[in-house]
Amino acid sequence: MGVGSVKTDQTRFTKLASTRPFRRVSDRRVRRELRRATFHAALAARRARNVGPSRASGDRRVTRGIQQSTRHAARALSFSISPPPSHRVRNTVLIVTGAATTVVAVVAIRSKPWQSSDDMAPAAETAAAVTDDSAGEDTPAPAVHTDTE
Repeated sequence: MGVGSVKTDQTRFTKLASTRPFRRVSDRRVRRELRRATFHAALAARRARNVGPSRASGDRRVTRGIQQSTRHAARALSFSISPPPSHRVRNTVLIVTGAATTVVAVVAIRSKPWQSSDDMAPAAETAAAVTDDSAGEDTPAPAVHTDTE
């Protein structure tokens, strides 16, 4: 029989402690915060075992891990009591409005009558002929604008 290393057992314990108990929690925000709290508590416990009990109380990494663990646990508790709004209706309205705007823009661009430069040349000649006949000698001819797009 093989004996597992301490590092492997600690990793397996951390993984089991951070995933298995929280599968029954239905709210994903609460589950996420509980998982984070457990992870930081496991890290702090591992660090405390490594540095020893006499140094653990003054160790910054142990203290920070415990503080982060309690902060995440408090957030999980507050989310379970009164969850923040999910803004489902607002997000749905924004997505539908964006999609509709995109569709309208594509339809407007595709329905524009595209004219090639060959089609524009006869139109410019006839416009110039009409303005020469109707305009007097003192009146300047209007500028003819051709759309090249």
